[in-house]
Amino acid sequence: MGLHDIEKKLKLEREFKKKGTELMMKDLGKMLTSLRELRGELKKFEKKYAKEIKTLPAYREQVVRMRAELGLPLEIGVYEEKGKPRLFGKDKYYDKLGLEALGILQKNKEASGGIMSLAEIVLLVNKETPGVTISPDDINSAIKRLEKADLVNVFELKSSDVKLVEFVPVGLSSDQNEVLELASSKGWTTLEEIMIEKGWSKERSERVLKAFKDGGIARLDSSYARGTRYYFPGLGGSSS
Repeated sequence: MGLHDIEKKLKLEREFKKKGTELMMKDLGKMLTSLRELRGELKKFEKKYAKEIKTLPAYREQVVRMRAELGLPLEIGVYEEKGKPRLFGKDKYYDKLGLEALGILQKNKEASGGIMSLAEIVLLVNKETPGVTISPDDINSAIKRLEKADLVNVFELKSSDVKLVEFVPVGLSSDQNEVLELASSKGWTTLEEIMIEKGWSKERSERVLKAFKDGGIARLDSSYARGTRYYFPGLGGSSS
């Protein structure tokens, strides 16, 4: 092969590379255009069905999942991340982690009655991701993003500093909050403990416990050894 042939071959290779790069950039441009169009359509959809998305948790959850797929913030109505962008995409990591946590919460809805302590969520998330340790701080940040997107409600029990996450609308009364504070350290309580610690009548104490039991938040367990206890699975309480 002569020098002229070598130069011709190299020129052809450069042309092919150039064409390949142009084709790649063209395809990438199409993808970005499609992505922008999808985001635009989602924006129109959110505006059109704002009332339904706000009032129906199932609709809101689907929209939030779509936002995560499109790389948008989980907060409905927000189309750009607030603050400085993070180099390693931590916001997206928290969004993904938040959705995983929400899936785990929904899976445990029957057992917990729609309410769970942050500590219990940390245990469950790590149980579902063997081989990977996810810190409480990361899970807390993920839960905050879910709260911002109106998918959960977070509140703290004042006397015990236990943080509770409500992922199914429960609408707790002030009496129920006080009983949760009483049960938060051990995951259970008794009728007698409530009457003594709170100074309530038997009727008032029974009414609160019945509301917990009917709502699926507490489980009643009676045994000869322990007596009658009300366990709160969302607080880590178990009769076993």
